[in-house]
Amino acid sequence: MDYLSDHPQGKELIDRYRTSAQKEQFARDIVKTFPILKDTTPGMEGHIHEMKYTPPTKVNKSRILSLFKETHHHRRNWLMQKTVDITTFLQEYPRMQDMPELVNVEFQQLYPDNHSAFLRKWESFYVPRILQIALEEYPSITSTVKSFDGGDQNLCAAVVLAHMLFRTSKKVSSRADAIKYLYQTVPLGTDLADEARRKDVCYKQPFLLAVGPLKQPTQYVMVVDQLSIPAGDSPVTAIDALFKAYYCFNVEFPISVSQFWEFLAFEVNEVMDKKEAKPQVRSLASIIRGLAAK
Repeated sequence: MDYLSDHPQGKELIDRYRTSAQKEQFARDIVKTFPILKDTTPGMEGHIHEMKYTPPTKVNKSRILSLFKETHHHRRNWLMQKTVDITTFLQEYPRMQDMPELVNVEFQQLYPDNHSAFLRKWESFYVPRILQIALEEYPSITSTVKSFDGGDQNLCAAVVLAHMLFRTSKKVSSRADAIKYLYQTVPLGTDLADEARRKDVCYKQPFLLAVGPLKQPTQYVMVVDQLSIPAGDSPVTAIDALFKAYYCFNVEFPISVSQFWEFLAFEVNEVMDKKEAKPQVRSLASIIRGLAAK
């Protein structure tokens, strides 16, 4: 249609037959070529618009990070004042899907003094004590611990903790089913985006997809609604990201593993008041601290 450019009504005809996607891409290309035309809408809306349409290239990441931090309070107010599902949230802030580190940034702005507690303390402090308690006090869980021989002990301790603090519900009556609300495994080579789209409707809250061997997965993604967000290659970073996602997206914990998450919130990350934690959670935390004092 180049010959239309010379026609008096050429531009109008070209615009008429462009698709919306083509027009949007055309606009972004113009702004990229002529930065002076970049959106300057006053207030937060301009920042959000720029962040939404700025591709997450290496050059752009620092700018996106800056905009993300600047829009934090606006985003939290929007999230708390309206009923916003995760899909809608990610449509407004799509960079959180292709820049998963923003989940950690958001949590850090919510809890600046506690954002790294799980990463610092889980493997060295909690894992050996959780496994010790399981072997000494929970005969029914001993087989779970032994099934992870030669596997990832960080993941083993998380599964064991979820078993210890399991709560039955109308939908979930077994520990094995409850764990699926924390993580599910898929074989290497699985299309993770497709797996997220096809998830069972009963899993409404975020959970992890672990890729690879059952006892030692090599990759993790978070499944939120029917979308996937990379969560690293270790259970520690993956569980940390998933915990933070619950707070970032303002969603409730699944009942069957709610006390597992409460333990992380109350005891490990210290972002939950003692009065909010269930008695079983407080009791287990006290036992672990008692072991540390010996």
